[in-house]
Amino acid sequence: MVWLAESGNKESVIKMIETLAEFFRLTLHEGNETIPVRDEIKHVESYLTIQKMRFGKTFDFDIELE
Repeated sequence: MVWLAESGNKESVIKMIETLAEFFRLTLHEGNETIPVRDEIKHVESYLTIQKMRFGKTFDFDIELE
């Protein structure tokens, strides 16, 4: 996030902070012992989005669910 901020890429910094906040919110899962599958999917998607922002073109992902 620091290098994005230093390069003046405000929109990417905002997106990464929002994604990271969601990732941590889902990690805490409000103290519940079980986590709904939809929340687990959001958690994985948040993590992968952060990695995509970090590695750019060298990283890509698809999530396929039935």
